[in-house]
Amino acid sequence: MKLVDIYAANSTWSDVILGHALNLPDRPALAFKDTSINYGQLNAMVEECAGYLSRMGLGKGDCMALLSPPRQEAMITFLAAARLGALWVGLNPRYQVRELNYVIQHARPKLVLSVTGFEGRDYTADLQASLHGMDAGTIPEIIFYDAAEPTADTLFDALARHAESNEPLAGAVPCLGKAMDPCMLVYTSGTTGKPKGVLLRQRDLIFRSTAQARMFKTANYPVVINFAPINHIGGMHFRGLSQILAGGTIVYQDRYRTADVMGLIAKHRVNMLMLGSTMLQMLLAEPTFDIQVLKKMEWFIFSGSAIPMPILKTIRQYCPKTGSTYGLTESCGSVSYIDRSDSIEDTAYTIGRPVPDGELRVADERGLLLPDGEQGELQVRMEHCMAGYLRDEAATHDAFTPDGWLKTGDMAVRQGNGYFKLVGRIKEMYKSGGYNVYPREVELVLEQHPSVMLSAVIAVDDILYQQVGHAYVIIKPDTNVSEGELADWCRERMANYKVPKKIHVRSSLPMLSIGKVDKIALRSSC
Repeated sequence: MKLVDIYAANSTWSDVILGHALNLPDRPALAFKDTSINYGQLNAMVEECAGYLSRMGLGKGDCMALLSPPRQEAMITFLAAARLGALWVGLNPRYQVRELNYVIQHARPKLVLSVTGFEGRDYTADLQASLHGMDAGTIPEIIFYDAAEPTADTLFDALARHAESNEPLAGAVPCLGKAMDPCMLVYTSGTTGKPKGVLLRQRDLIFRSTAQARMFKTANYPVVINFAPINHIGGMHFRGLSQILAGGTIVYQDRYRTADVMGLIAKHRVNMLMLGSTMLQMLLAEPTFDIQVLKKMEWFIFSGSAIPMPILKTIRQYCPKTGSTYGLTESCGSVSYIDRSDSIEDTAYTIGRPVPDGELRVADERGLLLPDGEQGELQVRMEHCMAGYLRDEAATHDAFTPDGWLKTGDMAVRQGNGYFKLVGRIKEMYKSGGYNVYPREVELVLEQHPSVMLSAVIAVDDILYQQVGHAYVIIKPDTNVSEGELADWCRERMANYKVPKKIHVRSSLPMLSIGKVDKIALRSSC
């Protein structure tokens, strides 16, 4: 049986889990610390969880939230909510009260499930404080479960206690969720304004997961370490649902600990490493990490930002099956891919080819298709993109072109070989002396320097040129390079108006939870 080919266009996640339970009942699905759940158990737990949620009043069209680090209960509660036709939203334990308040007020969940604490923080007071200012009719019920020994059992115990007063269900929980129902609500990072709630449908998550599973096939089944936050599509789809679709195993880390990676690989026979550039460089610097283990990997996959060429060459030396993806929350996951057959230059400097064919285009401001080699906005065919932004019709309308393409906000060029190369973010573009400058283009040049680990370029007002670029770089351990040398490096490789006016070498930069530089925090600290 080909697992990624058995689901029809109208399938739901309940169909996927039931199929695996029937065909792969003993295969591990979710693992965390010493707890492992196979697909037979997962299907039963999802139905049991859906029963508790239904008895507590959650039904089709309602919303529920979970505050938790990346652990098994995130996938269990999501699948249970999807079974009921409800909407699921993840809350990051690193959210502060203001952020919790914003998401809860906007999403209006009927129910919030939350760990009592994590890494020394008590959430009981913070979640109550986050309800300040809400209308009485929209205040959710909050259920805390013990996080001292975090397992799915502690969550189920809490749900059972709260469901006691409600009448038990007779028979199995009906599957109310349909393929076209929004099932997941993911909030954008808010780097360009207030976060927007992105509605993702069951059908489209299955479609993108199927594409990813086909691109990154493994000899047996994928086993992946998942440390990404549950409020991000990278945690719930890229390292999550795509592995579930393929009948694979998700090994959860509640926080990314490089010292634990070797042990997890050995214990669970991890065969696919999925790391962003920052996480990879942290791992390579970890004393306990043996790079030889990459020879046993079937895939090394990165996404989110480019990996500097010197590091990429090292990775390919040990793991020839190197791939990458490009996607965004609004596209419902990855839409373009690099695989093992692609050249190292294409792997380092492009986002690969669209999957399926014709999924991407480059267009000008009028929406006209641009020929190869010309810069324009990268756009995604809307069929399998988001259903829209929650309670924001104007933003939803503005997100799509009249002829049905999602605007990514990324500037790109389609090359003659059909590969797409990113140039920068439209909203980050600034004008210097009348010229357009895209920070990502400058960052890529800086990151090609053998001493640079990471760079971030922001626009700063200038009396003469209107705006100029200031670059902030982190250099690799045991290397030394001056700001003047980096400026010379840039002058040799780009037009003078693109060269940063100032370059600052830093030991660290403010980071978002998804591994990207937080440019809003960077600007405020300047």
